[in-house]
Amino acid sequence: MAQLLVSIFEVSLVTSAVIALFLLVSPLLERKYSAGSLCIVWLVLAFRLAVPLSFHLPQPVISIPGPIPVISNVPSAHDSDTVSTVSPGTTGPNANTPAPDTGTNSPRPTSYDAAAAVWAAGVLLFGLAHLAGYIQLRRKIRRYARPVEDQNVLELFERLRLELGVRPGRVSVLKYPAAGSPMLTGFFRPVVLLPDDTCDTGELALILRHELVHFQRRDLWFKLLLACCSTLHWFNPLVWLMAREANRQIENACDQEIVKNKDILTRKKYSETILSAMARDQAKHFSLSTYYHGGKKTMTQRFKNIFDLKTKKRGTSIVAAAVTVILISGVLVACQAQVDTGPSASPSATGASAVTDTSSPSPSAANPSDTSPDAASLAKSWAEAVKNRDGKAQYALMTKALQEKVYDEFSGLNWVTGTSSPWIVSYEAAQADGGARVTFALATSTGPAGGYYQDLTFKTEDGALKIDSISDAHDVPASETADVPSFQSLISLLGLTKDELAKALPEQGVGVDEGGLGFDKTGIRVWFDTETYTKVAQVLIMSDKIDINGARLGDSYDSFKKIFGTPVSDSNGDAHFKYGDIYLSVVRDTATDKVISVYILAENF
Repeated sequence: MAQLLVSIFEVSLVTSAVIALFLLVSPLLERKYSAGSLCIVWLVLAFRLAVPLSFHLPQPVISIPGPIPVISNVPSAHDSDTVSTVSPGTTGPNANTPAPDTGTNSPRPTSYDAAAAVWAAGVLLFGLAHLAGYIQLRRKIRRYARPVEDQNVLELFERLRLELGVRPGRVSVLKYPAAGSPMLTGFFRPVVLLPDDTCDTGELALILRHELVHFQRRDLWFKLLLACCSTLHWFNPLVWLMAREANRQIENACDQEIVKNKDILTRKKYSETILSAMARDQAKHFSLSTYYHGGKKTMTQRFKNIFDLKTKKRGTSIVAAAVTVILISGVLVACQAQVDTGPSASPSATGASAVTDTSSPSPSAANPSDTSPDAASLAKSWAEAVKNRDGKAQYALMTKALQEKVYDEFSGLNWVTGTSSPWIVSYEAAQADGGARVTFALATSTGPAGGYYQDLTFKTEDGALKIDSISDAHDVPASETADVPSFQSLISLLGLTKDELAKALPEQGVGVDEGGLGFDKTGIRVWFDTETYTKVAQVLIMSDKIDINGARLGDSYDSFKKIFGTPVSDSNGDAHFKYGDIYLSVVRDTATDKVISVYILAENF
């Protein structure tokens, strides 16, 4: 929930700047561009607000502090007397952190939890208000609305439907006494509601045309999107202003369509029809409908637009400008963790993909036997928890002293550690003198982003081995990690054509047996489907540097079963595992039970 709140806040903040800009220049744009074009601008902004996904440059120009830092500023693995962490809200070590209740790993409520709870309550409140209003209207329609019996009205509606190209049965017309003025409502069974008041044929034609144009333009769905935005971002007044301005432009766009190429008399008649509807209005409001009047100032401006005979531009350039501004602001600004690593820089932020090098030197190879298999397993478990950003799992592996020093930071982050970008795609846990070194590989949406390593020391506590200290994060350049692909990137090779494969890998393939291609630098071989010989059907992993979802070539067969579950078949040392939509063929030496090769298969056989 806390991570979602950060994403919502980031999108809301960045998009607010764009909203403010367009609200400021809106009066100028309105004179030059059609209301339909301005509607598209607001539609793009609304869609951005409704889909709070982040997309950033590998290094954003503007970085907003966020609540998801990695463990940092932790002393060397060989100096376990003190451990400190730095989070966005602190300026020094957590020296006076109270000891937690080590009898449980349950997090205490934090300010982020409280903020997330308030936001969720607001979303629930505003969402229910919109939904309740709409449901109430639909119920009243079912109860009080009645078919139109006047044949003249039905014939007029049918003629306008044909004229506007609306398919039969897509929208109907009903009499609804409670309607203050004509309106369109309903997403899947839209209906035009007419009040009981009588009006002449010319006025009725304009009313029906107006509502049918709303239907053609799918304005109800636009209004639903705006309602979703104001619900998700209920705390942001600029979003509410955007929704109000967008609703105004929806009406203006409809008006412009009605009076397009019409003379002054028709425009006057149309304005009088709107005034007549306002006179009958009883100041009611109907959720998620085309019912709209606005205030005095808004309606005055609306009438000015109706009588404006100037030809307005379609506004392709302004729409393109809006999209460009949104994209640029999105990639230049990011909510990120503040990471203070002291003298040695820790990895920076933003991204998505795959790779890591396992060849970085360990602190000391002088006495690797000092680290038991239990310690190696513990280091691997901790690395997996860091990769998954699981603060609780990391916390459970620490000594009580280390838990005490990181508790406030971890609980303040709602037990979600690390950064959302760049993220960890793989890791290597290696034994070291008196401890272990864990090397993490990072990637962004643009590719490998280097990595970092941290040294661990261990201590037996209450009969179990625990992590006693964690060093600073030390950078590993991207150039040292770029040749080792991730497991997920290898899965993505399935189904690629030869041309696509050549673009996906950093080297040229060399022909091997049975029509396959070998990529020695990458450490794989591929074979194509036997029917068309055009798409990758098998990928053989040949390098023990490739992290196979936490396992590697040379590991025991049991380690693969722990990761991938029970195989669907196991015969003569070849076990097939179902993994999502693909299969893994894990081949082992039956004498040693060590895995010697792994095939990624598009289909089982």
